Amino acid sequence: MNLSRDASERDPSMTGLPRVLYVHPYGHLNDLIVPAGALSTMNAIAVPKYGLYSFELTPTDLQQAKVILADLHWGVGLHGLKQLVLAVRRHHPEARVIVGGITASAFPEFTLDETGADFLIQGDAEASIAGLVSKLLAGREPGAMANVWRPGKPPPKLRRLSPGEFDRTDSVSADWFPSFGRLDAQDSMAFSPSRWIFAQRGCGHRCEVCHGSWAGAFGSGALRRSPGGLVEMVSRQQALGGKSLQMYFGYLPASVFRAYLEALAARPRWFTNSVGLYLCTPPTPNDLRLLRAAFPESPLVLSMVWPTDYAVASLQPDYVREQERRYAIAAARADEMTTFEFWYSRAEDAERIQNVLADVSPRHVKLSFGRVWRMPRPNLRAIERGEGSREEQLENLRLLARHGRDLRWARLFSPSLNRLFAIYGDLDDLAGDPEAMAAPEGELGEYWQRALTYWRSHNFPFLPGLGFVLAPFASEAQVSDMEGLRAKGGLVFLPSGQWRLLRRKTAVPLTVADDARTAVYEAALPPLPAKAIGWVILPALEGTAAPENFANQAALAVCGRSFAGGGRLRFRLIADRLAAFKVLSDSREVILGQCRRAGG
Repeated sequence: MNLSRDASERDPSMTGLPRVLYVHPYGHLNDLIVPAGALSTMNAIAVPKYGLYSFELTPTDLQQAKVILADLHWGVGLHGLKQLVLAVRRHHPEARVIVGGITASAFPEFTLDETGADFLIQGDAEASIAGLVSKLLAGREPGAMANVWRPGKPPPKLRRLSPGEFDRTDSVSADWFPSFGRLDAQDSMAFSPSRWIFAQRGCGHRCEVCHGSWAGAFGSGALRRSPGGLVEMVSRQQALGGKSLQMYFGYLPASVFRAYLEALAARPRWFTNSVGLYLCTPPTPNDLRLLRAAFPESPLVLSMVWPTDYAVASLQPDYVREQERRYAIAAARADEMTTFEFWYSRAEDAERIQNVLADVSPRHVKLSFGRVWRMPRPNLRAIERGEGSREEQLENLRLLARHGRDLRWARLFSPSLNRLFAIYGDLDDLAGDPEAMAAPEGELGEYWQRALTYWRSHNFPFLPGLGFVLAPFASEAQVSDMEGLRAKGGLVFLPSGQWRLLRRKTAVPLTVADDARTAVYEAALPPLPAKAIGWVILPALEGTAAPENFANQAALAVCGRSFAGGGRLRFRLIADRLAAFKVLSDSREVILGQCRRAGG
């Protein structure tokens, strides 16, 4: 599926109108996921609007837009957002840029300073966005407005949505964002790009590894959708052809949760992929029956933070033990199509969970190491408790902006590093505790230790100093096995044991040049030396062993006659599928992770 669209292929009715453009910046763990709050904020604007992923963006899109909105939800997107604002200033300086999201709301002054945006909406953006956009489209400078920050102006007053206003928010409709709409039938390892429906915004528990720890970015208290409002959103998701359903409940009183389930059970719905509930209220056996009545044929996945990670855990151990007991009862009563996914962030809790659930069939339970959810992001709860300062969290965000993409590119370019860091999964679904893994020997161990040092300090495996070089290679296999690659050119994965480097001391650096769309990699290649059939991309970590020591490992290679005479190699990495990235090289397109492999 190719999501990219040329500007001329888009809705012609938008041309020439005062356009409001939403752009989801690149640089996230999964660039295809769009925050639910971004959708509901855009749906609160009743004017012509359009949504694009950053990799779809063209200068024409920016030049036609009068108001441009972007999200800074996770801090890892800070770098891509900065590049977007720079592109706006270059192609359409008169356009006004509005930023919102969890990280933006937690650190408004920092975000404005770092990105150069014109406005920032803190908290419940739906409360103010329509008025702000209306004034900007009319060419009027907005004065002081609730929730709206401006550089150099006093902080605004914050206004929460009323329960009725929250009930009317819509995080499902996305006809104005065509590419996002085409993704709804796909799943990923943990969080998919399907629409999220929030029964509750904020949470009383405010645990570090959950949405509740960011509630302070919106204001005090939690907003809840009415049971009827929740049913309406679920019905809309199905009517739009959604294959999956994702709902966030957080922690709710049992009576409130049951009212939601009774309303859903009264109008059964069918979703063929799955129905996921992020829930920290232990369901009773009757709750499970209501859920099955609501979704008769859908696989159910109930994700929750294990009670030892609750913010109240150290204060109320009896409460935690009672919660654990209730989870064990519920998991034991689960039917064949229901899975409980428990998130924990301390390695010692895995054994505790297994003991509590000793009588539960393993096929109903999944344990996920959730420490990554403590990674650099707004953690207002920790600041409130005196665990870390605001400045320390800002430094984490700066680290993310500089190095957050390192591990992703390393895993895409180097199968050796991909295997080495496999335990990190997609960073939202760890395969286990990285600290429990023995460091490999040799030069790979240097990479592992560098990442682990940052993991221990920041809960994110940064690789500062990582770069890539290209070196010429020859085939150790029969020449006929490689002939097809020479004829067709392109990017392929080479298996280990079938190639060797030539002229090891003349590696060519592969540099990165960011733009508003994604990272762009470039290299000036000299003519291939004699006997060489292509260039192999190797990681080069500053201060570690020379890259040629990765010879005879599987690697990504640039092959073919089109590169034999040298010239400039240039390609982009674009999130086009859930588990793969597209590489654009000249006019050819290859999906990394699904490339042809030499010799088979």
